[in-house]
Amino acid sequence: MGFTLAAVLKTVPASAEVIVAELLPAVVEWSRGLPGQCAGRPVDNGPQAMTHSANEWLYSPAGLKQK
Repeated sequence: MGFTLAAVLKTVPASAEVIVAELLPAVVEWSRGLPGQCAGRPVDNGPQAMTHSANEWLYSPAGLKQK
């Protein structure tokens, strides 16, 4: 829960803008509660992968540069 975000935040400069989008309301609520506080309020995919072939472009160099 948030491991990917934590890894990104360790590698980008403090001036970087990192945008997180979460599809699962339960993960958002988790992040707002005590577990999220202990983890620095990160959000990640959760216990089930939410990858879809239609989202493949997002992981390309052009997609990763999107704001």
